[in-house]
Amino acid sequence: MKTRKRRSNPKNRKTCINTKCKTVLKNFHKIKEKSNKSIEKKYKKLLQQEKQICNSKSLNSENCQKLKEEIGDLKYLLDQNNKKQNQKESKSILSFCKKWFCNKTCKGTVYEDGNPDELPKSFLKKIKESDQDSWKKQRKEIFGEKTSVLKDGFYEGLKKEDIVKLQKEGAISSCVGHNSMK
Repeated sequence: MKTRKRRSNPKNRKTCINTKCKTVLKNFHKIKEKSNKSIEKKYKKLLQQEKQICNSKSLNSENCQKLKEEIGDLKYLLDQNNKKQNQKESKSILSFCKKWFCNKTCKGTVYEDGNPDELPKSFLKKIKESDQDSWKKQRKEIFGEKTSVLKDGFYEGLKKEDIVKLQKEGAISSCVGHNSMK
């Protein structure tokens, strides 16, 4: 008979989502907004340069053409960033955040408890068949001969100060390695 794993308190998960994941989402949107402003600023500057270079009497058609191409690229970037992809991106970021920071047993990740030579079935469903070998190798490196690399829901390779910081931010787990925390 299989023993049931203890699941985390749903209230803790909800609190984690409302604190840690909302913070991650806010930070993402701030970075995206900052990036958009930077692109917009460069776009306006290039438009002014285009007026000066392309409208001058000395025909610099090569420079003018390069400027127009760069302006076109920036315009495309701005259009892509301003599309209604925010909802899709937000959903995706929340999904990753829930899986990484609000998932006490790290179910569905490479850090899920089990045989280090096999990938968890719930994780196998989410990855391409061509990527399985590299994931198995990575899992073997992470686990070594152990069957669990979690200590109180956090990856045991994390520094104590990183764990404390994550907990202050509202995380109840960390299903990501130390390289992701930098």
